[in-house]
Amino acid sequence: GKCAIITLYFLVFVDTMMWSFIYPLSPKIVQSFGKGATEIGILGSVGALGNGVAAPFLGALADRIGRKPVLVTSMIGATIASVLTGFAQNYWFLLAARLVTGITGGTASVAAAYITDVTTDEERPSYLTKYQAANFLGLTLGPVLGGVVNELAGWRAACFVSAGLVGINLILLFFLPESRSKQQEAESAARGQPAREVEEPPRGDLAAPATAASCFSCACRGLGWPVWIIATGSCLQMLGFAAFEALGTLYVQEEFFDGDADEATLFVSIALSVFAIAGLTTNIVLYDHIHKCVGLQGSIVLGGLLGFLGVFGIGFPI
Repeated sequence: GKCAIITLYFLVFVDTMMWSFIYPLSPKIVQSFGKGATEIGILGSVGALGNGVAAPFLGALADRIGRKPVLVTSMIGATIASVLTGFAQNYWFLLAARLVTGITGGTASVAAAYITDVTTDEERPSYLTKYQAANFLGLTLGPVLGGVVNELAGWRAACFVSAGLVGINLILLFFLPESRSKQQEAESAARGQPAREVEEPPRGDLAAPATAASCFSCACRGLGWPVWIIATGSCLQMLGFAAFEALGTLYVQEEFFDGDADEATLFVSIALSVFAIAGLTTNIVLYDHIHKCVGLQGSIVLGGLLGFLGVFGIGFPI
């Protein structure tokens, strides 16, 4: 029902706020261990690699055992990773914590799948737009709060506060029902709602263990070429995002703040929040108008083009 979706929105909001809490601090954390740009880049790549490898398996696992258990696993992993980062005494320990963050970072994709489960084709675009708005709202508050905590108490304290935010989500999960229960399917049939036209891949014996091979096979089976085009585009987008995540703060630090890590970190935190406010405004106010004018594909192309121009322009400040 709508209460479950609202709970999910708040869960996504807190999750985004959690990871963006320490996102601008990564260069400063690495530099505190005497490392430079190469190690900062490796740190960002390890997290992205872990997420890229684990995401298909987490998605398929969520199809087999349900969305809620995978959400719980992801959040527990995020808590452990934040605590490990806070206690890190060397760069390699930090690298291991970031890998855990990437491997268990399946909250966003599973949450989107949850919304797909509980909405109709007509409702889905509107609900997914609000889901994205919840992401941007979390990104609005997270970097600023993380930057302030870093200024007041240091980056380790920011990591521990980030872990505490996940505890809020674990509490929220108690109020989130599973999205694809047999009872729900029976109630839909009783109301006379037609079954889904999309043929779902066979799930096999639900009692059987979900091995890595079976999850990967389930994730890839039956995907048409449009899905692979979208996946390739998302991969390229995340490649650019990971590069900016790793080196953006360092670039600002050296270009504008004469190497002062604290001032650069606070500036990037505020800049990310401004970016998130723009995204939030677009999703809530402008998206429906853009969609009516240029359609879904046109909206995707326009968004990608504007994103490219924005990131490209960062490298050529006036």
